[in-house]
Amino acid sequence: MSTLDAYIQTLIFHIYIFINDHPEENVDSVMAALYADDTKIYRSIKSIGDCIKLQTTIDNFDEWSQRNNIQFNASKCKVLTVTRTKNPIVYNYHLNQVQLERVNSEKDIGVVVSSTLSWDLHAQNIVKKANRILGLLKRTCPLLTDVSVRRSLYLAHVKSQLSYATQVWSPSMISLKSEIENVQRRATRWILRTRVGEMSYKDRLLTLNLLPLSFDRELKDLVFFYKCFNNLTDLNVRNFISFVCHGRTRLSSSYSL
Repeated sequence: MSTLDAYIQTLIFHIYIFINDHPEENVDSVMAALYADDTKIYRSIKSIGDCIKLQTTIDNFDEWSQRNNIQFNASKCKVLTVTRTKNPIVYNYHLNQVQLERVNSEKDIGVVVSSTLSWDLHAQNIVKKANRILGLLKRTCPLLTDVSVRRSLYLAHVKSQLSYATQVWSPSMISLKSEIENVQRRATRWILRTRVGEMSYKDRLLTLNLLPLSFDRELKDLVFFYKCFNNLTDLNVRNFISFVCHGRTRLSSSYSL
């Protein structure tokens, strides 16, 4: 199935009950992703017939909710089309006679997903949030002198925002990488109580035993790739990358990318 002429329409449901039997309601290639109280259903759309199958699954979910004596909140259900096609098929989906809102981006388990799969908006959002939290720490902990405690506060409340799910959204643009790294630059000065120009960023990282955030993201990518390659996740990495089969050098192997 080509990704150039096909696209995925995702419906995000917020369900406050056990939902493990939801996939049983899916119709013909409509997939479901479940996490806690969230459910997403999606499929590749190439024709109106595909849209109808997706709508049928929504109807089945609605019937499922009635059988289980619960009711979906249609205002919290969204339609997100992910495509590179200039003129995608637009279909008005309904849940219990309520037309679902169509959006260009939506937060999914803490990550903002856009219709173009660009992660710029998510990166900008987490930078703003991390800066707000760092500013709050500076204002509320002016008398905190223990470097290890300030470091722990940074890791727990600021770096955790910048490092969450980076295997999904890690930015490619230099400007975004710089914005994210600048948060840690400011944080390390606060932790060590140094002034601008007094100590280099590299020396501050070495003193605090921290990695640059760009290195931290690369490390997480490698760990994730290792898990995929060794079948420790449900993702088959061989569907997305190719391996070199020839042995032109001494070090060549069947696992060379």
